[in-house]
Amino acid sequence: MSWRRLLVMAVLASGCGGTPQVRVSDVENPAVLEHYLGLMVGGDPYTLGVLSGSDRGYVIDADRLATRRSGLDRLLNRYLDRRHLEWDSLLNFAAAAYDRIRQMPDHVDQLHKDLPADEVLMFEVHGPMTRYLRRITIPKSALHQALNAFSLNRRQLVYPIGTTIVARHLDDSVPVETTAMYKRPDGYWEFGTYDRAGRRVAATHANPRALVTPKQCVGCHLGTRLFEPEKSFPAPAPAGPDGVRHWYTSARDPVVTQLFSEHERRSDTVLGLYATVYVTDLLQARQSGIIAQEEARLLTDLGL
Repeated sequence: MSWRRLLVMAVLASGCGGTPQVRVSDVENPAVLEHYLGLMVGGDPYTLGVLSGSDRGYVIDADRLATRRSGLDRLLNRYLDRRHLEWDSLLNFAAAAYDRIRQMPDHVDQLHKDLPADEVLMFEVHGPMTRYLRRITIPKSALHQALNAFSLNRRQLVYPIGTTIVARHLDDSVPVETTAMYKRPDGYWEFGTYDRAGRRVAATHANPRALVTPKQCVGCHLGTRLFEPEKSFPAPAPAGPDGVRHWYTSARDPVVTQLFSEHERRSDTVLGLYATVYVTDLLQARQSGIIAQEEARLLTDLGL
């Protein structure tokens, strides 16, 4: 066989991206792998044929990746070692690709403008992410949709497309940074961090440590580790090495906490106790006789 024919066969075998089948080595969390590729291709990477495999091994089809998102195959090639992608290299590839695939705005002002004109629910918490008090807002309609579909979704809290959860980090009531997560039309959550001036940045303040976006956001939200104060809730949480751990809420109901098990299940990759705290407040309102009809019906539908 001539060398020319061998060269043609090699080019055909390599595919348009140069490395059509990439094996991912030592996958630490398959959910993280799926999440990043889902963001890149705008849908389920398994269904779209971009990702295949199981715990015995995972393979990325670089040609199909390029078809869904031009140029990502060439970016991927920079992180390969002989058609293999180590786990740390996968995380670095995802971080490098994030600016190409993100949908959240560059400035926090635009993020607020993009939010629906809707009543928001507010929660305050001190947790391990930062020493700052986090004031978190979520559209009431989004939480209601997740609660109304709780039974239909097999007792999972699934938020609607377009939900944006925003956390302002406060130093003596002054916002010093903002973190946010946005549920995209493809069903995957995107994470963003903004500085005091409202500009999109790569990491949070080092208070006590800087957390890199998206790597550490995705690692926690799609991981299995439990954090305080959610881990101990409804009991008070012990203080951590960097300060207090506390959800600031008027009441804590163990029945409601067990019903949702939000932090442990993280069924929609959401770690906060938003449904738990909100529904507990509704139970108090009902007991006081000041509950709205829609909210009373919601409690009945939840079996409470």
